[in-house]
Amino acid sequence: MRALGLGYLALTLTLTLTLTLTLTLAQITRKSIACPAFPLCGLAITEAERVQPNINARLCALLKEMGLASLSFVTRTTGCPNGCARPYMAEMALVGSGPNMYQVWLGGDPAQGERTAQPTSIFKMKLEDLEATMEPIFAIYKVLPLPLP
Repeated sequence: MRALGLGYLALTLTLTLTLTLTLTLAQITRKSIACPAFPLCGLAITEAERVQPNINARLCALLKEMGLASLSFVTRTTGCPNGCARPYMAEMALVGSGPNMYQVWLGGDPAQGERTAQPTSIFKMKLEDLEATMEPIFAIYKVLPLPLP
């Protein structure tokens, strides 16, 4: 009987922690995926998984600054064009194209099933230029929002 009580306590604690983490994570973080890239993948040409939290935080700060804090979208980051994190299905994707450089893909289906993202003309965006690159895109969205499901 005591084992059942400990199991129940462990399950309750696990569910409580999961719910707490789910409620405190930003929507962009909840909907983001990155491939492992460096140091695990021999095909990687730039970082992905290790920079994803920083990218998410910077995107959230930019959206908040622009009055779009409630906007949420599917993001993907990969360290090479192989697409292991499914960047070509995301609403916004950064695909590794060189050391600390990314291609920007936009427009995939939030449900990841009806349309793929399209490449933009931004093929070598440096990571330090993330805000300067995304601000005009978010500004256009703010003026002409597309219907989101």
